[in-house]
Amino acid sequence: RILITSRRSEWPKDIQLNPLPLDTFTSEESVAFLRQYLTESRTTDNELEGLADQLRRLPLSMDLAGHYLSNHSYVSASNYLRLMNTAWDGVKTTEWRKHLDESQLNLDQAATFALSWERVTSENTRRLFLLAGHCAPGHPIPGELLQEAAGLTLEDSIKGLVELSSLGLLHAEETGASIIHPVLAEYARTLPNAGGFLPALAEALSHLANSTSKLMKQTDTPSYFFPLLPHVCTVIERVEGQRLETIEAMGTLWNSLGSYQDLTGEYVDARASFERALAIWQRIYGDISAQSASAHSNLGGILQGLGDLEGALESFERALAIDEGTYGPDHPDVAKDLNNLGGVLVAIGDPKGAWSAYVCALAILKYVLGEDHPEVATQLTKVGMALRSQNDLTGAREAYESALSIFEQVFPSGHPQVRAVKETLESLEAQKSATPTSQFAMYPVFTDDAGKFYLCPGCGTVREEDLDAEGEIAEVRYHELDGDTLSETIIDKALTTLSQLASQKTGRMAIERIKAASVAVQQHPYQYQVARGSDEEGKTEA
Repeated sequence: RILITSRRSEWPKDIQLNPLPLDTFTSEESVAFLRQYLTESRTTDNELEGLADQLRRLPLSMDLAGHYLSNHSYVSASNYLRLMNTAWDGVKTTEWRKHLDESQLNLDQAATFALSWERVTSENTRRLFLLAGHCAPGHPIPGELLQEAAGLTLEDSIKGLVELSSLGLLHAEETGASIIHPVLAEYARTLPNAGGFLPALAEALSHLANSTSKLMKQTDTPSYFFPLLPHVCTVIERVEGQRLETIEAMGTLWNSLGSYQDLTGEYVDARASFERALAIWQRIYGDISAQSASAHSNLGGILQGLGDLEGALESFERALAIDEGTYGPDHPDVAKDLNNLGGVLVAIGDPKGAWSAYVCALAILKYVLGEDHPEVATQLTKVGMALRSQNDLTGAREAYESALSIFEQVFPSGHPQVRAVKETLESLEAQKSATPTSQFAMYPVFTDDAGKFYLCPGCGTVREEDLDAEGEIAEVRYHELDGDTLSETIIDKALTTLSQLASQKTGRMAIERIKAASVAVQQHPYQYQVARGSDEEGKTEA
């Protein structure tokens, strides 16, 4: 539902609005409100009541009038009314009055804005107010944002914000942030040359959003971005409204917004944001640039999360090609691209390709960081995982042992990284010592006239005679199975495996079984169609 606040009482019946009349201040409440700013020695209740009536007892207008009178002890309530009546006589106010929609913004209320604005003589202070008008109204505006956008020192910025707060044009928060009322923000944007401050605000906001986005991703804490989110969305909208989309800051704003949406699970919106960032950076910098590579990388991560593995692979390969051409083959960004590439290759079911990417990334990290850096150890665990997926248990163990050696030099014995690698090594040892057939117990098992066989991802159909004495695959042979052997019953077993795992926490064994069941489904689409037709709910879970 949408709630619209308006002083308009009559609305066309065909737009199906449900009016909810609100009470206004009573005469007594209005006098009490204004009395916060004025002592009885300065004005009478009758004068305050007359002022409130002129301002239609609107809290915002009375607040501005109260702040004005509080800061100008020589002005009485009656004098303020006379000033309101002449507020339109100045050249400056007539310049912006022509932009107002007088049916929506009452001129008496606007006159209170004009009187307060005319008291602002410092160019620095005026700049701060005009910048605030482009921010999200009703939300705290970080002081450092306005300071950088205005190009002021901290001292000048604080001085200007205090003056605006004393006049009621901004509301000061204890945190140092400022809030602008929606009507005052609209007023600020109608002032002469207000639009010229928008690019500077976008630039300053892009710097703050970029640094906050990095901190957010490093700590996996999206709440760091909450204070900036409404301003990022508002500034993007205002910049696009003025057709300034090609300014450099817009790419960074879209990219930062996409990172936040990615972290909060809004993958479809994140994809759109990263695509906008990529388009802007390509227009500004061309196809070959660090910015474009970053956008391709971010987009690849989102596509992978959405299940578009081919699209993700293409984006990661593009990022890798750009970074290699820009920085050379031994740059950390190239290692990051290779790791992204390895991750999507694992998801596609190409452990050998993933291993190759991980090994190349490992070489770069060793060259840049040294042999004993924790990131090198982390990379070794990825290499070990890829080797294990290829059933190279010996190579996997060597990789994990090397990682453990580095972690134990850096972290205490109870550290999660040390514990995780030790548990993996124990799991490898158990797998190594398993019987020839039991190590394939994680895969769906079927029998036919030739005996027992397993559907194993990356290995095809594995029979017991394919295994050597130690339970390793001696020779990969893709056995042809006739259609009668792999009947609809076998496909049902595969789908049942998927259904059983759908609500479980997916560990490594579950992942392997899902891959294996998928092999059965993909190899025999006809039987799968039969099974799917007979169990729509099971198909959905799968």
